[in-house]
Amino acid sequence: MQAAFALLSYLLVGVGAYGVGRFLPTWAEWLEILLALSLWTLVLLPWIRKNPLLKKALLSMVPPLVLIFLVLGTVLIGLATPTEAGAMGVVGALALAALNRRLSFPVLYGAMEGTAKLTAFVIFILIGSTLFSLVFRGVDGDLWVEGFLTGLPGGEVGYILFVMVLVFLLGCFIDFFEIAFIALPLLAIGADALGIDKLWFGLLVGVNLQTSFLTPPFGFALFYLRNVAPKEVKTADIYLGGIPFIGLQLLVLLLTYLLRDPILALVRGY
Repeated sequence: MQAAFALLSYLLVGVGAYGVGRFLPTWAEWLEILLALSLWTLVLLPWIRKNPLLKKALLSMVPPLVLIFLVLGTVLIGLATPTEAGAMGVVGALALAALNRRLSFPVLYGAMEGTAKLTAFVIFILIGSTLFSLVFRGVDGDLWVEGFLTGLPGGEVGYILFVMVLVFLLGCFIDFFEIAFIALPLLAIGADALGIDKLWFGLLVGVNLQTSFLTPPFGFALFYLRNVAPKEVKTADIYLGGIPFIGLQLLVLLLTYLLRDPILALVRGY
């Protein structure tokens, strides 16, 4: 309970520092957040020393948070482009592996081989989706899709509901790459015809796609958990354990839909 309260306090301090830092330049904003969290760590230091569980939780959180900052933080503060941020993430991952004494040539070779395969898969999916789109538009398939989507009952609400259910069901069986490269360009035709804000539509689809990592039978997160879970934990138990998290993601999706104007104002900075 004490550990949970301490971790929650970090979240509150970070959010509060972010709210104050919005009036500062971007680099100063992030520096102010890091400084606030560091000072709060000093305040909690006596408590951390007396609580082994809290100490273990914080030590286990620091490496992934540093890695997340190297990838996302460098983009948000304008230090790196998304491609450069990926390289920053690689450097951070190598450094963490070296600190944990797990960096070796077989590990490095396996990571490079996996990266090459994944990159090739994505490129060929992109090539295939481009060819499909060209042929589909060549036979006026886009006009048929536009007529079908704009003719759904309920107008914008009916269209959003149809797309969200479709994306959720597709996420149960295919990877988010295929959905993003093949299905999304077709669905965007209807959004454009109905005058739906593309940024908001993309946010809805992005939040919805997060469920694809947890929905059986092909949820990647479920397979990752299966690999690290003890043998006595059944696959059915893992599937059932993912249901509350899927429910939370769907709740976030509903809030994203209902809080359209505040979210767009926050994203666009006005």
